[in-house]
Amino acid sequence: MQIANEAGVRAVKRDVFLDSDPSPERVRQEFERLKALARLHGSAVAIGHPHDVTLALLEELLPQLREQGFALVPVSELVAN
Repeated sequence: MQIANEAGVRAVKRDVFLDSDPSPERVRQEFERLKALARLHGSAVAIGHPHDVTLALLEELLPQLREQGFALVPVSELVAN
């Protein structure tokens, strides 16, 4: 992030690494942490791998986000702000 700023490149830092521990319980905990950070700061960025556990969790939970008051946006939208 510092190098991007020094180079005049707009960037955004990730807030959560969903599956640094790919156990289902931990990925779910990190997803909940992501939502808490988004509520606190107005947005949050997560990254993850295409592990079966991660993909299954996202398939389950992503459809619920809108009714919980969240909007998924491209990271480019966050960089633009």
